Amino acid sequence: MLPPAAVVVGFGVRDHTRRMQRHDGGSRLTAVLFTDIVGSTQIAAEIGDTRWRELITRHHSLVSRQLKRFGGRLNDTAGDGVFATFERPADAIRCACACVVAVRELGIEIRAGVNFGETEPIGGKLGGIAVHIGARVMSVAGPGEVLVPAATKDLVPGSGFGFVEHGIHQLKGVEGEQRLFLVVSVDGELVPEPADPATARERLAEVEPSLAVTRRSKAVIVGSVLLLAVISVAVVAKLSRGDPEVEPAGVRRSLIGIDPVTMRPEAPVAGLTYGRPDFGGCDHLLEAGAGGVWTVLGGPHSLDRTGLQKVDPSSGSVVATASQPQLGVANSCALQIAQDRGWHVWFLQDSQLFGLDASTAETVVSRRIESLSLGITSNDASVLDGVIWAGGGTSLVRIDQVSLEESVFEPGLTVDELEAGEGELFALDLAAGRLVRLSQENGRILAEVAVDVSRPVLRVGEGYVWVLDRDTGIVQKFSPDDLAARSSIALDEDTIDMAAGFGAAWVTDAGGAVYRIDAITGDVTRIAFDGPVFAVAIDAELERVWVLVD
Repeated sequence: MLPPAAVVVGFGVRDHTRRMQRHDGGSRLTAVLFTDIVGSTQIAAEIGDTRWRELITRHHSLVSRQLKRFGGRLNDTAGDGVFATFERPADAIRCACACVVAVRELGIEIRAGVNFGETEPIGGKLGGIAVHIGARVMSVAGPGEVLVPAATKDLVPGSGFGFVEHGIHQLKGVEGEQRLFLVVSVDGELVPEPADPATARERLAEVEPSLAVTRRSKAVIVGSVLLLAVISVAVVAKLSRGDPEVEPAGVRRSLIGIDPVTMRPEAPVAGLTYGRPDFGGCDHLLEAGAGGVWTVLGGPHSLDRTGLQKVDPSSGSVVATASQPQLGVANSCALQIAQDRGWHVWFLQDSQLFGLDASTAETVVSRRIESLSLGITSNDASVLDGVIWAGGGTSLVRIDQVSLEESVFEPGLTVDELEAGEGELFALDLAAGRLVRLSQENGRILAEVAVDVSRPVLRVGEGYVWVLDRDTGIVQKFSPDDLAARSSIALDEDTIDMAAGFGAAWVTDAGGAVYRIDAITGDVTRIAFDGPVFAVAIDAELERVWVLVD
């Protein structure tokens, strides 16, 4: 029997508070949330190893969405449940109630405990009496129950919660007795009761392994792959009969969505033109947001001009293109989508920065970043908290999205890869073999760790910093706070791109696959495609993982 898996999924909380809390190194006030699956050992024994892994994967995805929705952050594993932290107890309570309801579609029940108090880092993990009490409060709860201590309840008056007294309890390892309260309503809506046993059994019976093939499995789902290939060819052929003027010459690739819960690929929504399969100098070839999916457009030759195209996933049509002459020829580029006073697509092409209106693809900003002129082979950019960060050579440039005011820093490293996330800024210096966390105030190095990579992809998300080496297929995972190494996972050597979202890292493979690496357990699931998969992007709006497939 497979032991119940440990599940912890977390997301960033308000970034300015997190930075303040991280850098003082001492205690802080924190809301903690603990959950676990009720009867997990019995469920695992009943449904078997394969279906248990599928159940845990879907549980991860459902809980991940709620944690992201309410601003939770990964802290540590706790049995077969979640240990997450929040800035405010109200957010933790709302998240707990939402998780209780969400996982019922799987035919399971969870229990939850929320506490608020002083916590402190102990041995690289968050500890303190508030954490201990939170875990013990959760252990008292029954199926579908969210419990809070009286002191935490008193901190959320007027927040829209309804409570009933659960009784006075002696929590193990905690001095004195604790009066606990059960959350019974949120914003006037009653927290639903657990599903009846018959309904729960029916829902649990529907949890079957998806089309994805785990690395532990030797089964090959030939029929599904062939069907997907036929659909892909048909859709591409249909789209190819369109107006040739809006379909530049180049390689035709299919845009396909993956449901992050079931991990099932869907029918292609569009056939896109994309050239230069070796165009490895561009970071984020595919991005989703602002009502569409954007991809970098390039011709099959090294001197072809670079452009962008936006696809409407609902219709599968290319709704905007940006291939104006001023975009020019790119040795390196970076594509990012961000919201400032409106949605904009930011495109760094060598040392030239373009800001495009996300609706029309019209260029509204075009400026040269002089300090990056000498680093045209490795320039990169990322967006965080209303700031565009660009790096190249030994320079790091901070650009306000609205005022476009620039600040130039010399952090003391070569910026080969740059990525923002989890409220922090990270860079890779390949010559020195190090991954660093950089100050957003002055560009100084705040933390660093040695890494050995040759052709990297750097991504941040799901509570971790991820580094993929495309030459070896090895994915390394680091803590964003101190860059402590957490795990190293070996995939195939044909890996190309990576994205982080929905409780996992998603890695594409030229051999015809997408690998899902669970952010917590490290379990790897292989999703098969009939053709090389070149790029991947996370779409939080439509809850899809988008990939470009030949």
